[in-house]
Amino acid sequence: MVQLLVKPLKKYLKKNNLTDSVQSNVVVTTTTVNQLLTYIVTGQVDATIIWEDMTVWKEGDGKIEVIEIPDDENIESTVPIGITSFVKDKSAADKFEEFVTSEEGKQIWKEWGFEI
Repeated sequence: MVQLLVKPLKKYLKKNNLTDSVQSNVVVTTTTVNQLLTYIVTGQVDATIIWEDMTVWKEGDGKIEVIEIPDDENIESTVPIGITSFVKDKSAADKFEEFVTSEEGKQIWKEWGFEI
């Protein structure tokens, strides 16, 4: 059984010409990557592809076998930050954005398994 998060995974499968060979094993799809972690940790699926940072979350740490995807086969995802035009407190939003992109913020991202 394989579980897939549809949007990013379709890009990965297409890049590596795996779409047809994997599709017959897909038993469920999800809308969030968090659901993927839940399914794999509870044994409801045999395999999934999740964000690297989730492998160190309390829910998954030490409970799943991690097989890294080689860089040349992988696809890179970006976690964007932005301020909406209808924000109520622009100053607070600006401060949050500054913190997230500061050296201290970057260190927190790294501690949670993200590459900067």
